[in-house]
Amino acid sequence: MNYEFLKVDVDQHGICTLMLNRPDVRNALNDRVVTELRDAVKKIGANDSIRVLVLTGAGSAFCAGGDFRWMTAMKQQTREERVAGGLELAHLFVDLEQLTMPIVGRINGDAFGGGTGLTSICDYAFGSRNGKMSVSEVRIGLVPANIAPYLVRRMGLRNAKATMLNGVPLEMDEAVAVGLLNEAVNPEELDDAVENQIAKYLRASPVAIAATKKLIEFVSKTPWDQTQDYTANCIADAWETEDAIEGMNAFFEKRKANWWIER
Repeated sequence: MNYEFLKVDVDQHGICTLMLNRPDVRNALNDRVVTELRDAVKKIGANDSIRVLVLTGAGSAFCAGGDFRWMTAMKQQTREERVAGGLELAHLFVDLEQLTMPIVGRINGDAFGGGTGLTSICDYAFGSRNGKMSVSEVRIGLVPANIAPYLVRRMGLRNAKATMLNGVPLEMDEAVAVGLLNEAVNPEELDDAVENQIAKYLRASPVAIAATKKLIEFVSKTPWDQTQDYTANCIADAWETEDAIEGMNAFFEKRKANWWIER
């Protein structure tokens, strides 16, 4: 995968690193970056060899949000053009949300605006303490529209209101407290923290992880009294997979399952 504003690498264990690569503008998003991200995510989702996706940025920042030159150009657009552009960004978040492998956020520095949206998509996110986070749109007279569903779901209503209505930058430990991040670590600890999390995923069945991500998505959006049929069929389906047979055999034979990878 060759892109102008992204770096994509897949290692021998199926760990894919998707890196925003515009360090000169702190990895700010524009229409071209969104287009490249959608293409990359589509290809990543179609690659069955990928076990984990690591989302990060080049340079000292993770993502500074929208590129101001891109946002300034929007003033000259028609309403229809703005809606179309907003839908592209919204579709990117849906594309990421539908990936079946775990997404680990390696938030290597500042994450503002859309950068917090990308963070909120991650299944587990680490923030380096040399950066800050902010849902900053209200400070420039805009709204965090496309990222709002993911921010509210991740932080909950109370913390979302506390964070999104003022745009105040948060230290990484504060971002953990409101639910934007899972952990804050010192810069020199970031790579080891990410690697340790990857190792945990590589001990689990990729098939079971994919099914569990889908399960979590369903039950999080469905009233509990309407989940019984889905969950009953979900476990029945799981028992019919080769991974379930292998996993149980490995358990009783006191060995590691064939998907287990030591890093």
